[in-house]
Amino acid sequence: MKDSKSKQYMPVAWMFFFIFLGIIGAFVAQPLVISLGVMGFITCIISVIWNLLSLEEMSYERKFFQRNAFKGEDIPMTVTLSNKKPIPLTRLNLSDELPDELQVLKGEGKLTGKQKIQILNHATSMRWYERLRWEYTLRCTRRGIQKIGPAKLESGDPFGFLNSTRSESHVDSLMVYPAVASLGDLGIPSARPLGETRGGLQIYEDPSRFFNLRDYRRGDPLKTIDWKATARLHRLITRTYEPSTSITVILVVAVDTKDPYWDNYDTDELERVITAAASIAMYAAQEEYTIGVFANDGPIQPNRPLLVQPARGPDQIHNVLSALALLRMFAFGPMSQRLAENANKLPVGSTIVVCSAFISPEFVIILTDLKNKGHKVVVVYVGPGSCPTLPDGVLVYPVRENLIEKEIISEPVSA
Repeated sequence: MKDSKSKQYMPVAWMFFFIFLGIIGAFVAQPLVISLGVMGFITCIISVIWNLLSLEEMSYERKFFQRNAFKGEDIPMTVTLSNKKPIPLTRLNLSDELPDELQVLKGEGKLTGKQKIQILNHATSMRWYERLRWEYTLRCTRRGIQKIGPAKLESGDPFGFLNSTRSESHVDSLMVYPAVASLGDLGIPSARPLGETRGGLQIYEDPSRFFNLRDYRRGDPLKTIDWKATARLHRLITRTYEPSTSITVILVVAVDTKDPYWDNYDTDELERVITAAASIAMYAAQEEYTIGVFANDGPIQPNRPLLVQPARGPDQIHNVLSALALLRMFAFGPMSQRLAENANKLPVGSTIVVCSAFISPEFVIILTDLKNKGHKVVVVYVGPGSCPTLPDGVLVYPVRENLIEKEIISEPVSA
């Protein structure tokens, strides 16, 4: 915490003036002039000391009952200001910075604005050892990390001669997830929307579920050979496993909304793409599926082709929603190209859920190739017009109209 005391030299000049006035009063034997000089000098001393101590032992704290919220959700914020010293403050100005993306629906204070920032102002006074608290309701109007602060305190002596300011270095952050909708609101059937089969995908073995030993057959992977059993029985023995009952969902989130991928990004279309992806992610998490995310908004590392590695559990949905919240609107290449370059690195037998506002002919080719390799392919299409023709067996859900209707219904209303 850094204090920046305002440097004002006027009281020093007044001190010399009152000292000089007292000396003149004593020289001419005028008690009234002497008294005026003494009283003025004492007032200046009190002013300086009071100003120096005005912002000492002051505590400013923001409290949030939750640090994560969804776009369009309202969250409470409590601000507490404490004076922990036996000196009252006759005047205190408090200002705190809020991003434009957090709309103040309820709470005291005056809002002023500057470029992309709101300033929440308070003017008050405080008794010694007093604590003040203000409560606010903030509406999250944009996904991403929203930072609140820093705050600035300003006070001084009770006569208004001197001012001191102090900036609070602490900044609070809120993670705002994308908006989500139920699959029914998107027009997606709630019964097995991803083409799930009962009991999971039965054509792939789960290496964690050992079943039995059998003689080696031509084509068996070398990694399945049980070398201890082979040495004991003097013939090649292979381990077998139970079929997998787990469903792995890879969300393919296409940031490019037009062709070419770098031209005239449509932010509304991108938000609909991300809303659709977040909605699918919420469904997959509720079903306890394994979830991963692949996007084209940044360079893909050779050994980490996925933005979020596939996993499941209570923390995974937070990882997925946070990644979607931080997606930028600038693609580093067309999704068709990115997906083609990394298709062989996707988990075997996974369900590929493509959320996109634009599907090019090249994209159709790579989706066909993924289906032929054994992936289940689902396309959630949010673009205008009809989705291009895809091969049989690919599920296509056009959700654009439902998303637009939801945006109108859930549009924030100023309080």
